[in-house]
Amino acid sequence: MNLSKFLSSFFPIQDGIMERWFGGFKLELGPLTKFTDLDRLHEGIAQQVYYYNTKRIHTALKMSPSAYAAGLKQNEEISKISRELVSEKSRG
Repeated sequence: MNLSKFLSSFFPIQDGIMERWFGGFKLELGPLTKFTDLDRLHEGIAQQVYYYNTKRIHTALKMSPSAYAAGLKQNEEISKISRELVSEKSRG
């Protein structure tokens, strides 16, 4: 898969970011020799992606991406309710 088409040519630092991500992903996945066939490899990759997105604590977020997304959704809902209350109060 050629990922360069997804990266902006104006920001070469993105190449380094992607290389860093893939390096960490491969390290956490472990040696490919532990997978006996392609199906096991696909299963291992799927499990690692699930772990990365839902369980693994990310340094910058200080939480998993799924917990961060849930917090964003909750904040959006609170903001929406607040705007509705302000709108009702200004009409009344």
